[in-house]
Amino acid sequence: MWKTYCSILVLGLCLQLGFAQNYETYLPEDYRLQLKFNPLALISLQYPGIHFGSEHRLTKKSTFITEVGAMRRFASPFSTWPANLWGYRLRSGWRYYTKGHHQNRTDFYLSSWLQVKQLYVSENDFVERFGGAFRERMDLRETRNYLGAFFALGWQGAISPNSRWELDFGMGVRYRWVSRNILPADVIDPRTDTRNTAFGPLEQNLFWPDWMPIFTLDFRFNFLIPRKKSSPVR
Repeated sequence: MWKTYCSILVLGLCLQLGFAQNYETYLPEDYRLQLKFNPLALISLQYPGIHFGSEHRLTKKSTFITEVGAMRRFASPFSTWPANLWGYRLRSGWRYYTKGHHQNRTDFYLSSWLQVKQLYVSENDFVERFGGAFRERMDLRETRNYLGAFFALGWQGAISPNSRWELDFGMGVRYRWVSRNILPADVIDPRTDTRNTAFGPLEQNLFWPDWMPIFTLDFRFNFLIPRKKSSPVR
C-alpha cells in the first residue's frame, strides 16, 4: 500500500517539476504557479490537520494541481470521537478556467480530481470475552484506505496582484477498504459484531458501505509566484 501511495506522489512531483522547468513555453503573462493553503482543515471537527498544495500552468486556461494533507486527532473523554486518529491525504487534478484568469480578475473553473487517503485509528475499549462472561480492555486498531474521484465547480477571486482566494464544491464517489488488528479468538470484536448498535469511531464501519458518494467543500488562499521577466512567453 505504501509503495502505491509513494509512486503516486513521486509521479505527481515529477510532473510538476517538468512543468516548472518549461513554464516559459506555457505560461500567460501574470504568473507561473500558485502555492495553496486550506485554512478550513485546521478547524475541522472530524479530521483536523494541515493541507497545502501547488498549481502549475499548462496553458492559458488549464492547470495541473497537487495537494498534500496531514491529519491528527487525539482521543478525549469529552468528545464523541474517543479514538486517536492520524493519517494523510493526496490529491492530484486538472483544472480549466473559463476566462484564463488575468491579474485582478475573478474567474470560474471546473476541476477533476483523484484522491488517495489513509487513516490510522486506535482506541482502548472494553470487549466481551468467552461469550460475554466478562469484559476486558484491549487496544483496537485499524487502517482505513480510501480511493476516490470527483468533479468540482469553483470561483477564484483576487485579493491583491499576487494573492487569490477560491471556493469550490465537489461531488464524486469513493471506495474504502479496512484492515484491523487481530484479537484473541474468544473475543467478541465490537468492530464486526452485527449486534452492536453503537456508532462510535470504529463501529461505524458496520454502517458505512465500501462504495459511497462524496461531497467536498474547499476554501483556499493562493500565493502567486510571478513569471521571470527575463523569460518571454513563446
